[in-house]
Amino acid sequence: MIIQSELLKQYPELIQGISTKEQGNMAYDRLEQKKAAENFQRFIQLLGMKTKSATICILPTAHTSIIADVTKKRARGRIILTPDRERKEIQQWSIGDLAFQNLLPDYQQGTDAAVSKSRGLYLGFSHADCAPIMLYEPKTRYFGLVHAGIIGALTNILPATVNYLRYHCAANPAEIVAYIGPCICSKCYNPTHSRHWQHLQPRLALLQKCFDLKSYIFNQLLKAGLLKQNIEVSEYCTSCSSDLLFSNHRAKGDLSEGRGITIIGKRG
Repeated sequence: MIIQSELLKQYPELIQGISTKEQGNMAYDRLEQKKAAENFQRFIQLLGMKTKSATICILPTAHTSIIADVTKKRARGRIILTPDRERKEIQQWSIGDLAFQNLLPDYQQGTDAAVSKSRGLYLGFSHADCAPIMLYEPKTRYFGLVHAGIIGALTNILPATVNYLRYHCAANPAEIVAYIGPCICSKCYNPTHSRHWQHLQPRLALLQKCFDLKSYIFNQLLKAGLLKQNIEVSEYCTSCSSDLLFSNHRAKGDLSEGRGITIIGKRG
């Protein structure tokens, strides 16, 4: 089984999908890392990607508010969107709310959102409990991918990405179609258990034991100008769906637990 957005399926120019346990671990830092490259190749072939001509840009996510504007150049295959790709695939950087993420003692540089309109270019990142959000604006044909856990949500990575599409790419938020992928549900996630709780607490309007990530992201997208009918929300919780999805929360940090991957791009 591959999870796909029903809303995004109406655009035949797109390739999009989220892997499940059926396709295996997709992360290179897990105990099953030796199988990750093979699993990844099998997955993108199942999506229908022309692998020989494709450029697949992987986001090195780190719960930041940093956005990369990406275009297809000569490189092919799997590329990590690190700073050395600037003036290559990365045409421009944009930064959201740094005030919060700079408070985190273990903050690391990363890229948690990317946008592009290039054909034959695909965006992706591996994940377990954080939400993958796929975006597409059919008039400008810009697509985007955003990684958002509780830190990314509170750092406003979603509004920052929509605003970038609006002001730098001439995209109309009311035309953007969004898919909020599988992530941990409010029943499973208690933010007070986070090692960042002392920094998260002041940012939460209500001091609640449960944080509904999907609803928070959904409301952020509405406030950013997206229309309700253009936002699709996955029914799956990564922690509850033990037979279908990987979950770091459920595995309690066990490195034998793999990671899924989300891919979105335009056919070459």
